[in-house]
Amino acid sequence: MARPHKIAPAGAIDEHALILRAARDLDRAFAGATSGQMSAVRQRLLQQTRSVGDSLRKHCASMEQPGGTLAEVEVVIGRVYQLTEARSEHELLLDLADGLLAAIEQVADPSAPLAADVPARCMWLTNTVRAHCVNETDLLQIRFTFDVGVVD
Repeated sequence: MARPHKIAPAGAIDEHALILRAARDLDRAFAGATSGQMSAVRQRLLQQTRSVGDSLRKHCASMEQPGGTLAEVEVVIGRVYQLTEARSEHELLLDLADGLLAAIEQVADPSAPLAADVPARCMWLTNTVRAHCVNETDLLQIRFTFDVGVVD
């Protein structure tokens, strides 16, 4: 009996789109951090960082759950380096989002300037989000190729 084939897990693709949109919005909020009142800037950054963190938590939970996308990939292609890397990236991304949030929140006075490391943390998080989405998309493509084969 043939296994049913999935072209690509729609949930993973939708989650990547949400994460990338949240990262883009965080980039935009940070780009606007040089203008306006610092308390308003801080609130926008907090909102966008929380959005990235929430999207990442949802994504990681669905990918890592028993029977989730990574488990399906493992069944089809076996335990390869990319699976371990994807799981490690999930931990790293959650740590980066939580660290950025803490760095933005650490100052008691909302009108005070942002901590000096906030720009670097923001760039590191958004760049890592983008790289992770590419890595996972490659992993899903490998799964699809192994499962379905290459069409002539």
